[in-house]
Amino acid sequence: MPPIYSSQNGCVLGDASQHGGICLGGACSFVGAVSPNNGLPLTQLALVDAGVTGLDLPGWRGKAIPFLYSWKCGIFEGDFSYRVDEGAIEILEFESSAPNVDDFPYPDFPVVFPPKSYQAKSLTLDERDQMAWVNGLTERNIPVNVDGPLWALTSPRHQFLGVPYLLDPDGSEKNCPQCSRPMFVLATIANQIDGFEEGFFGNDFVQVVDLACNECNVLSARNFAD
Repeated sequence: MPPIYSSQNGCVLGDASQHGGICLGGACSFVGAVSPNNGLPLTQLALVDAGVTGLDLPGWRGKAIPFLYSWKCGIFEGDFSYRVDEGAIEILEFESSAPNVDDFPYPDFPVVFPPKSYQAKSLTLDERDQMAWVNGLTERNIPVNVDGPLWALTSPRHQFLGVPYLLDPDGSEKNCPQCSRPMFVLATIANQIDGFEEGFFGNDFVQVVDLACNECNVLSARNFAD
């Protein structure tokens, strides 16, 4: 089954702003945001204000959406699903191994990254359609022309709602672990974060895809690499 996308055009990072609606990094203040494998804090990849124009998610309960993950235990080896309440999360699904490997994903990896806030830059319908076309080519194993106008779209980037670039469209679908309804693609998180050359993952061709069920306030994250 192909991935399900939201009806919005979506947003990417705009200008850096202390009062922007998208924060990359930062310490997660939600109760329960710790790894059930090793007790370390979960890495907050992003925190999004659910009320910002272009980021509003119909049916979502709560003022903010935390995008959480871990590279320091088995969470990265499978689907990581959690339900978001006001100020707390409940972990629903995770890989239970705890391989805290030294120097992974890179030496001196910080579990918590310093926060950096951005305005949300809205995408257009044409940009949404272009990305849907690129993902369709990927699904059919048709290479994108490196000299063509779409080549610039074939790298992971931070995007919220809309149709983001997916390294593996076929793998970006899932049913909610709580209600079994199909989930939709809410966001993609890329490697880049200001101030860290190695980034979130240590690899520019890795992305974390977050799927959502707004009936249950559930997110499910999985990573892909090219």
